[in-house]
Amino acid sequence: MNNLYDSLRHILPRLPDWMVDEASVKLLTDIASGLPPVHYAGFEARLGGVNRKLDLQQALNLDAKTLNLLNIIEQKRPSVASEMLRAVFSVWSKSTSLQNSFKQVWLEFDHLQGAYTLPGMFFTVKPEATRECLITALQELRAMLPAIRKSGVGWRELEQLIQQSGSALDTTHIGFMLSRPDSGIRVVRQLTTIEAIPSHVENEDLINSAKRIHQLAREVLPSFSDFHWCQDLGGNNVGTASIECFFPKADQLQPTREILNWLHANDLSTRCERDVMEAWPAILTPETLNQDWPQSLIFESLSRSEDIFSVIECKLGHIKLTAPANKAVTAKVYFGYLNRWLSPDSTERSEAH
Repeated sequence: MNNLYDSLRHILPRLPDWMVDEASVKLLTDIASGLPPVHYAGFEARLGGVNRKLDLQQALNLDAKTLNLLNIIEQKRPSVASEMLRAVFSVWSKSTSLQNSFKQVWLEFDHLQGAYTLPGMFFTVKPEATRECLITALQELRAMLPAIRKSGVGWRELEQLIQQSGSALDTTHIGFMLSRPDSGIRVVRQLTTIEAIPSHVENEDLINSAKRIHQLAREVLPSFSDFHWCQDLGGNNVGTASIECFFPKADQLQPTREILNWLHANDLSTRCERDVMEAWPAILTPETLNQDWPQSLIFESLSRSEDIFSVIECKLGHIKLTAPANKAVTAKVYFGYLNRWLSPDSTERSEAH
């Protein structure tokens, strides 16, 4: 077994049946079996007991190592996702603009109507990317990738947004919602504080939406470590603001508990959801799991020093608060796991990939 499922099979049992039922496990197993063994993945969960189906995400570095892993998985088990990744890497390998603009691509498989859809793609922007380089990279992606080209809406607004910002420095992700073509393009930008809404935003609905989120969350905001502004360009969600609020570091238990309790107290999550999230952070090792460790991690350990060992860290990512026009604020939680390589005396953890 040399694919994402090699690690996901250890993670799914940590989730309750009401969050991942038997049918969902089968669907997730099928998807993960066709993805490269890059053990950096997670879930998007809609809170409040409205829809308890999880979306699956995987992060892949845009580099030669991932390309080699993709070649292996394509030979063994080709899939729609691997074909899409192959197209991305084909463009990336020939384009200096893409190499200088993006460092990762996130795949997101939305659970809709009892099935998982064509994955959306979110590109992580390099902090050093320039405005001109980023625009060129996006133009090359659109010209060469059919799935992205067909998404259609939002392209003109995207280029205008980047031009207006004067720099790519505050743009962290650009996403193409391929499972829902009418949803357009999503831009994620870093905020110094939640009040720092991008100055060029002129849409009154967006501004009002963001103010509603701030008014609701003002008491718990100091507990978060970082904020991102999400803006949809084109599609159905143009007037809806979303703010991503990141959990503090894993060892800061009290602020995390305050955030989870606040979500429950404001009817944004159920008690069961709160309890699952509170119990999620953990360090998994071969000893604690008492199961076969992922094959790819065993092989990679052979090329490392004898005192270096791998662990799987389960961690909370962030909360997304959304305020649709004329509707109540809703919340989603993003959580997952990644492989890390540690040494017995290390105080600094380093990611495997």
